[in-house]
Amino acid sequence: MHGDPAGPEAAPIKQALRRQFYPDTAPRKEAVLFRGHQLVRMALAGMQGARAQRGQPVRD
Repeated sequence: MHGDPAGPEAAPIKQALRRQFYPDTAPRKEAVLFRGHQLVRMALAGMQGARAQRGQPVRD
């Protein structure tokens, strides 16, 4: 918050934060991709349900 983002201590801090919040491992990447697919499918299903409730034809 009060540090210099271009200072010499900035790069190690940024790397530590990235490792903490974005682990660069195959299982983590696979889990993120799997969850993303789940959310897209849920969104599409929700849109189809909303169309059906309004009496509009549902298309695949």
